[in-house]
Amino acid sequence: MMQELKSYTHTKNTISAGRTETLLAAVTKFINTLNYTAMDSHIQGYVLDKIGADFGFLETLVLKCSDVLTDERLEFLAQNMSQLKSLSLIHCPNIEGSGLSAMLS
Repeated sequence: MMQELKSYTHTKNTISAGRTETLLAAVTKFINTLNYTAMDSHIQGYVLDKIGADFGFLETLVLKCSDVLTDERLEFLAQNMSQLKSLSLIHCPNIEGSGLSAMLS
């Protein structure tokens, strides 16, 4: 393993030199294209909780096909994502409305 690490010559500067988009744009794109149908319910819940806890700076959020997205999780996202300007929910069947109200206020 140490030999493999020694042969790894990439540094932050060499990786950043080829970057064509900002880190914020890349993170936003990654989060907004997650495939929740490929995740089991525990992983979906973990990912949604991490998005709310660690990515409050996002301005846009797209959630597709998340069975574990509930009003309670939407309220959590609303509390922690104060910069959010756009929210798209696509085929998230467990939303009843109170979570949307929290997002709008």
